[in-house]
Amino acid sequence: MLTTPTSFQTASDTTINMALQYPANWKESTPDKSDTQSSLTISSPDLGIQFAVLRFSESASPAIGSPNDLNERILSELNINQNVLQIQPTQTISAQPQIAGQIWQQKEGLVIMSNGSKVHVNAITVRYNNAYYNIQIYTPEDIYQQALKTYLQPMLDSLHFLS
Repeated sequence: MLTTPTSFQTASDTTINMALQYPANWKESTPDKSDTQSSLTISSPDLGIQFAVLRFSESASPAIGSPNDLNERILSELNINQNVLQIQPTQTISAQPQIAGQIWQQKEGLVIMSNGSKVHVNAITVRYNNAYYNIQIYTPEDIYQQALKTYLQPMLDSLHFLS
C-alpha cells in the first residue's frame, strides 16, 4: 500500500514555464536545458516512479507536428533502449485530460523490460503559446493505479503555466 503524502514541495522553473507540487520525500533533479528543449524530472527512487516535464523551444516546435505525433514518437523511441523487449499499447482512460487549464493529448503504453518488469508510460502533450509542452510519467505497472490516485493525479492537478 502506498502512503499518502503529508507534505509537498513546489518545483518551479521559468525556462520550462511551469510549476507543480510533488511529495516532499521525492527528489527534484536540476533542470536540463538545451537549444531545443528544457526538462525537469521529479522521481521517487524508492517506488521507481519518474515524472518529467519538458518544454520544447519555439524553434523546435514546427518539427513536432502535433501533440499526438510527439506522444507516438516518445513511445516508439523507447524501442531503441536495449533493455526494452516490447511496448504494448494500453487503453488510455483519458485521451484528452485537462491540465493547467488546457486540453492535452495523452497516449499510454506498457513497456516490458528485458528483466521481465513492466513499466506503465504516459506521454501527455499540449501546444501552448507556440511551444510544445510534454509530460512523461514512468511507473512500475504493479503500482500504477494506486500511484495515479495517490501521487500522479495530485501532481497533474497542481501543475500550472507561469505565463
